[in-house]
Amino acid sequence: MSSDEVTALVRAAPAVLAGDERPPSVAMVGGGSLCVVRLAVGDGRAPSRRATGQGASAWEALVAAARQLRSAGAMPSKPIVRLDVATGAAPVETVTLGLWRGYSPGLDGLSFPDAPGAILFPAEITAAGGETLLECLMPRAILDLLPATPQSQVLRASMTDLKPVRVQRFRVASAFTDGAAARPMCAGHRAVDFVRAPELAASLRAGTEALLRMCNADGSFLYVYNPPTGEKPRGYNMPRHGGMLWVMGDLYAWGRDERVLGALRRGLEWALAKTIPFGRAEDNASCVPEGRWVELGATALNALAAARYQIVTGDRRFEPQLRRLGAMLVLAQDRDGGFVHRYGLPGMEPDTEWECPYYPGEAILAMTHMARALNEPRWLAPAAKGARFLIAREQGKGPGQIPHDHWLLMALDELHAADGESEWVQYAERLATAIALAQNRAPLAAWRFGAFNNNSAVTAAACRGEALAAAWRLFQRASQPASAGQTLAALGLCAAFQLRMQHSIESVMDFRDPPFAIGMFPEAVGKPSVRIDYLQHNMSVLLALARIMESQKLATLPDPGSVEGRLLQQARQGPPGQ
Repeated sequence: MSSDEVTALVRAAPAVLAGDERPPSVAMVGGGSLCVVRLAVGDGRAPSRRATGQGASAWEALVAAARQLRSAGAMPSKPIVRLDVATGAAPVETVTLGLWRGYSPGLDGLSFPDAPGAILFPAEITAAGGETLLECLMPRAILDLLPATPQSQVLRASMTDLKPVRVQRFRVASAFTDGAAARPMCAGHRAVDFVRAPELAASLRAGTEALLRMCNADGSFLYVYNPPTGEKPRGYNMPRHGGMLWVMGDLYAWGRDERVLGALRRGLEWALAKTIPFGRAEDNASCVPEGRWVELGATALNALAAARYQIVTGDRRFEPQLRRLGAMLVLAQDRDGGFVHRYGLPGMEPDTEWECPYYPGEAILAMTHMARALNEPRWLAPAAKGARFLIAREQGKGPGQIPHDHWLLMALDELHAADGESEWVQYAERLATAIALAQNRAPLAAWRFGAFNNNSAVTAAACRGEALAAAWRLFQRASQPASAGQTLAALGLCAAFQLRMQHSIESVMDFRDPPFAIGMFPEAVGKPSVRIDYLQHNMSVLLALARIMESQKLATLPDPGSVEGRLLQQARQGPPGQ
């Protein structure tokens, strides 16, 4: 079936659920071979009700699933409906679940030839907590989904004992309707589409509400959340706390939402209350500890957040703490421009063996923001020295060897705005080119189209989007139109991927608490768990893109007539289920 045919079916589904089983067109009842569908119905507030139907056509299968749902109780007055149709099966395999690496979460459904009726769609495997561990599908995600039949009992026992079982993978074509419109889907999320200004603004509003739901009253955040189960595992990370606050400052500047400002202040107060002295008393420096370590990134990102707060609000209440955090960054810098990445507590002994590749860029970006927040250019000298150290380290490397350091590229944008040096432009061109070359541009793999490195990791794409947005600003300022145009095209594809992946009702309607997950960003296709830094990086690049589109008066990205626009159009028209 084509995506258009599946969309036509889901458009008719509300009427079928209400008892009207007359097909809208003769074409819908064609077929002759077994068709299997999964129908999910909800009201947007609670987990959906689901049924699997079979028939000689997709219409017959839809009617069969709808009858099951009607018999189980009354339908919502305005149902939200998702339809998944099995479109093609792979050959039967004999595998050991728990050791098998052949399953693609979010893409593959599973049927079990030795247990008729055991047909599991990817959406229900995901909703059962079927994220893979070490790239292997764990049996526990399957056991409770199997039907209560004697054959399934035998299958369940084999899986529990880690014995080989016969399995057949299949792909699906999906569509969704909220009653107002029917839309195709791609790998459990919205279908591939262009970035348009209204949808981008709606995404930012949804992300704002999601961010506020993750804010605790004491100023900390809900660090990680598993939407399928509603679990909120314990754990925290102070660099990511600071990164989230930094984006909240940008978000407040964009929308002037007082709720965001209040949460930002609480978050800064919570983090800054944890600071401890660093160095000698006369250094007047402090740092943000975490466990038995003082890490450069924790101090840098919380300093960045405090500086951003002062820039966007003009409020200087955190300036004394900001100065002390900045002093720590300078003390952690070596003469050659490099940094000590962490110190051990209680004695603050430098650990010169351990490194995090992103910490130097974070420290440099924090210094550039301090120069702006405090109106003191002296902070730019150590920032420039740190940037030159990182650039020199990458001399002679090809595009495939340069690290995609988004923090550094954002810092280069700030440095160029301050001093106009051409060296920042030259390295930005190298880095932006390296990022664009790693972008997924194969339309037939639409589920990961626009992301990077042949996977669908959402936040890894967002980080590269942040780098591309910063590079575009730098190229515009440096009057480099060719580089700016190429960078914006890659950014458009990246943002189209992010908008598609953002949790919306159609991707979360099977989960424990659908409204809570809306607006958040998952780890990847088939991996719906969320974390504060996922929201941070995705909101950051989408905010940057919204400003670019507004400043350039762009209604759509990428340009439909560009190479990227034509590729995206091909991805929209790709095989269903891809």
